[in-house]
Amino acid sequence: ELRGLLKGQDQKVKSNLDKLDEKVNSNLDKLKTEVNSNLNELNSKLNKLDQKVQHTLTTRLSRLEESMAYLVQCQQARQRREKEEEEEARRQAVIGANCRQQYGSLNLAVEKEDVEAVQWYLNNGGNVGAVDDYYKMNSLHWAALCTKNTDVLTLLLNHSTCNNNVINAKSSGGYTPLKYATNCNSSIKNALVELLKQHGAQ
Repeated sequence: ELRGLLKGQDQKVKSNLDKLDEKVNSNLDKLKTEVNSNLNELNSKLNKLDQKVQHTLTTRLSRLEESMAYLVQCQQARQRREKEEEEEARRQAVIGANCRQQYGSLNLAVEKEDVEAVQWYLNNGGNVGAVDDYYKMNSLHWAALCTKNTDVLTLLLNHSTCNNNVINAKSSGGYTPLKYATNCNSSIKNALVELLKQHGAQ
């Protein structure tokens, strides 16, 4: 009878152990499934984060390359500008030397209708109202009397030293630039007269 009782108890314990093993295994399976799911979700988030970081780095690298290219262009443009300025300075130095050698004054350059020389004198302290000692003619007088195009007269009229007194100044003979233009034999006499009148000549 005791043996039967013990045998029954053993079977009961064994049954309980089997149920416990089954429950533990079931919980382990659930835990494994949950862990795997969390790992998959974490990997997915990490992949998205990697893609975002990679996109950010790529964007910043692209902007950095654009900035570098822009800086290179600016440097090249500055070098070209400096080279052009140096060449222009040398050219102006040559023009200045020629002007001083050939003419010596703005009025003589105007008389010879040398547009480049006239521009050089005006850029380097030339005064449209300055007159010669004998005829008392300023640069406008000489332009109205001698020029065969309006370029020289236009430069003179638009210069800062040209004002109403200069435009209507009289030579030693009593003639204004407008009077010289009116009496000249130039084929562009009418254009010279009109240009002078537009700037207040009377």
